[in-house]
Amino acid sequence: RTRRTTVTACGKPSTTGSQGSDTDGKFIIMPLLDDTGFDIFSLEEKKVIKRINPPNSKKVGFAEGLFIPEKNIFLVSQMTCANLYEYSYPDFV
Repeated sequence: RTRRTTVTACGKPSTTGSQGSDTDGKFIIMPLLDDTGFDIFSLEEKKVIKRINPPNSKKVGFAEGLFIPEKNIFLVSQMTCANLYEYSYPDFV
């Protein structure tokens, strides 16, 4: 028996390159494939307001980000270590 959960990438489809990104209308979240975590870009302030460096961030490889709105969480994967990190949203702690 399969349990289904609604999962949304910020509620909107997005087009990504090698450094993927997603937006929720307030922020653009950019997992950094060739760097040490993910950046949070404020659409209101028009600048990166924060970089999050998860554990093992020195191994780079942050490939995908995913929001689960019902749980107020943001997940980011690190393909070089097969890790998945969970953060609360919108404060990313």
